[in-house]
Amino acid sequence: MAISGREKKLTLADREITCHELSAREVIELFNSAGETLQAMDPVEAFLLEDAILPEILRMTDLTRETALDLTPAELEQVAAACKEVNPRFFQIRGRFAELGRQIRQQQPDVSREPASS
Repeated sequence: MAISGREKKLTLADREITCHELSAREVIELFNSAGETLQAMDPVEAFLLEDAILPEILRMTDLTRETALDLTPAELEQVAAACKEVNPRFFQIRGRFAELGRQIRQQQPDVSREPASS
């Protein structure tokens, strides 16, 4: 694995993969399109990685979707780890959004426990 400034290269399955740092514009665009991306995603694909989704990884690397899907989940996790190393700010923001979502869900009343009104 080689690291140089804004990118990190790793070799998996005889392929060299480059992870690059997103620009501020790319970070904003990625978050602004997150809802549409999640709605269009295959549900299994959404849970394939622990702390990222495949479209994020594709945006941060030179992988195509088809090439990424040929990697094993363990290899994809290695790519995700490299992306996290090169894009720590993106993943900090992502973590903040996830925490905010958890807090909002905790503050909402549990409608399944409320008595039905007649």
